[in-house]
Order: sequence, then C-alpha cells, then structure tokens
Amino acid sequence: MAFRVKPDGTIECDSPEEAISLSKKLAGSMPGHGKNGEPERPTAVTSFETLVKEMPEKQRRILRALRDKKTASLEELRSALPRGESKFAFSGTIAGVLKNLKKAGIDSGQVFTNKVTGSGARRESTYYAGALLLETEI
Repeated sequence: MAFRVKPDGTIECDSPEEAISLSKKLAGSMPGHGKNGEPERPTAVTSFETLVKEMPEKQRRILRALRDKKTASLEELRSALPRGESKFAFSGTIAGVLKNLKKAGIDSGQVFTNKVTGSGARRESTYYAGALLLETEI
C-alpha cells in the first residue's frame, strides 16, 4: 500500500481501495474507536453517569432524592429543592431533566416513571426510580 502525506496533512493513496483500507486502520488505532474503525458506543449507564455530572445541581438533587427513596411523592421531591423555591420550580426542574435525557438519547422510563392518581384537589403524583437511576451514583 502506497500513500503520501502532504505538508497540509492531506493523505493521498493510489486507489480508492487503499484509501478505505488506510482509513479503517487509522480509525481502529485511534482512542474511542472499536473494530473496523467504527466508533465505540458508550453504554447507557456511562452516558447517564456523564449526563448527571453535567446537570445543574437542582436536577441532581431531585434525582438523588428519588434514587434514595426509590418511590417518592411530588411533595417529597419538591422538598429536595433549596428553601425558598416556588412550588412551580419542581415542574421546570423535572422538565429540564427530561430535556437532558432526550438530548442524550436516554429513555426517561429507564430513569424514572410518574403515576398520577385522582383528579382536582385529590390529584397525587408518585415518582418511581428506574433501573438506570438505581445503578448510578449521584
């Protein structure tokens, strides 16, 4: 296999087949790449752990409280927020968690689920920790 590296970093090969072969060899030798030059895909746990580290503190507090209790009411999770937060702060914070999960390609059902019972003044929300949340240190 013959190839030339130009001063600007461009690599020239004699044939397309040689270019493909060289590309696979180079990609396979780079960190973060697996067999045949394909990028390694992080596991859901690794992605979630990384995501949690990058989340704002309020979001981590809610997830930590849910992980510790495994099942928590809306009021219990609201109490995990800093004092002085409005009762509506929870909604924005949990929406932020859902948005971050979606952006990372993680199914929110693996992290937590929510069940609403009753209606009107008797409406109650219960949150359940999912397997991914239970496996993760926060």
